[in-house]
Amino acid sequence: MSARAGATDAGRRRGGFTLIETMTVLLVMSVVTRIAVPEVQEVRTRARAAAVAADFNVIHVAAENYHDDHNAWPPDTGPGVVPPELTTYLPDGFTFERAGYTLDWENWTLPDGLPKHPETHVMLGASVTIDDPLLQHAVTEMLRERARLTLGNRTTFIFVAF
Repeated sequence: MSARAGATDAGRRRGGFTLIETMTVLLVMSVVTRIAVPEVQEVRTRARAAAVAADFNVIHVAAENYHDDHNAWPPDTGPGVVPPELTTYLPDGFTFERAGYTLDWENWTLPDGLPKHPETHVMLGASVTIDDPLLQHAVTEMLRERARLTLGNRTTFIFVAF
């Protein structure tokens, strides 16, 4: 190898990237991002839906425990209001006002019963008001085995009907 050929090879070795290499890396990163971001958002939505479902289970267990102790059900309350009767049965600091959603205890008395089930005079459950339609859909999918009523951004899940 001549001295001139060695000098040419050394001149070509430098510490940067070519435009083609940079564009290739950017293209690969954009494809990975387009695939990963929706997946991350979906996982986040499912995790939030699991938190809502867990809150429903906590409320349900608290109501059942209250009923076992008092042979009665807590009366209906408004959205975001924890029934005072349930406070000792709920975890410390449990609130019905959450980031992104509001819970509501439901105790409906139906004097004439349900239209197709006149023997059903009481329905107990909890409602959730959610502004994010994707989260609302994820919650209803997660709790689909429970009877539910949906009106706009409010979904009610029935725990007990008698």
